[in-house]
Amino acid sequence: MIDKKSLFSLFKKNLDNFFIGFISGLVIYFLTISKQGALNTALIIFFSGTLLVSIYTMFNSLNKLDRKLYRFIGKITEAEFIFYLIIIPSFLILVYLLPHWISDVFRLNLNEPNIISLFFSNYTHQNLEHLISNLIAYFLLIILVLNIETNKKEFYGFSVFAFLLFPFLIFLITKFFLNIFNITNFPPTIGFSGVASLFNGYFIYVLYKYLKLNAFKDLKLRFIFFLLIFNVTIWAFYNNLYLALTSLVVLILFFFDNLKGIKAILIFIRSKMFSIKDKKEQINWKNFLLMTLFLIPLVSLVSLLPKELKTSAGIVNTPVHFFALLIGVFLPYLYELIKFKTK
Repeated sequence: MIDKKSLFSLFKKNLDNFFIGFISGLVIYFLTISKQGALNTALIIFFSGTLLVSIYTMFNSLNKLDRKLYRFIGKITEAEFIFYLIIIPSFLILVYLLPHWISDVFRLNLNEPNIISLFFSNYTHQNLEHLISNLIAYFLLIILVLNIETNKKEFYGFSVFAFLLFPFLIFLITKFFLNIFNITNFPPTIGFSGVASLFNGYFIYVLYKYLKLNAFKDLKLRFIFFLLIFNVTIWAFYNNLYLALTSLVVLILFFFDNLKGIKAILIFIRSKMFSIKDKKEQINWKNFLLMTLFLIPLVSLVSLLPKELKTSAGIVNTPVHFFALLIGVFLPYLYELIKFKTK
């Protein structure tokens, strides 16, 4: 653990980086509330980069002093921390800080799409509340996935698809459902929630892999359907009683189909949440919190498919949320099936 003297010494050594970062933050703030223009935009991008380099330099110095510090969030390598938890969020924040004359170009007009809006609309946000809510969901999902992923290379490949290719697929999903329901006046779409929903689906898949490895080696791939139906059932109880009862019946069927696996998983969870100390059973609060966080993506449809579709960020694109979650689950699911058959 780092003591106060070490922290003070580290602060003195990095005073110049702290000062540069502080000044950069102030400049960015004043530029975003002042007159907009091309020069302002260039300066915002420049000082955002300077701020990011300053933060990384301070973090790297701290990491050299105690490499265990950043691992409080679990089994995450330094490269993963920098890319997933610094670079991607910084990019989202930078796009949010850009003047409206640029961010407005990023908004996806579904009737007049172009390459720029098809891609950047997924990294643009209506307001600060919209940005923060998506960042919180993203941070939670990435931290959980990186902690339980048994094959990091598969996740890296999935990330390439999520960040670079899936934004273009979001347009096709939206357009498809608008044509089905004959909706013509849908407002321009923006937001990172589609990509976040994709990672939500991937979490469900990777949770299955983690439980198969650690709790029950004979866990069938169809256990994923149990996790999905559980999510649908929780959402249905908030929205429609008849749908809730139907999904509950399906959930019970999947429950009995996976009974052996579920029993083993419950035993595994209990062993993680409770420990014996002085011949007494005590709660492991760290694992208890972690298990609680695992539940959030498993009941996510309540927030992804809300009753009120109109928010401060605009109209919630529920078809994209739902199908992004399904794609996040079944794309690696199909890869798992193909890999199994080739063996």
